[in-house]
Amino acid sequence: MAGFKPTDVPPTATVKFLGAGTTACVAEFITFPLDMAKVRLRDPKPSTKGSCLPSSAWAPGM
Repeated sequence: MAGFKPTDVPPTATVKFLGAGTTACVAEFITFPLDMAKVRLRDPKPSTKGSCLPSSAWAPGM
């Protein structure tokens, strides 16, 4: 049968770029919720100060 076999035509740069982007989005979509759960389980008491800076950053004389 005449024609191209799937192995005869390499993917173009555009196809590779879109494939890599799609794969990255799917991987992030799966891993982000898992990472968020891990972080929340590690620190069960949320901070009530409302500040992200450590207390040493607010020490007088600094």
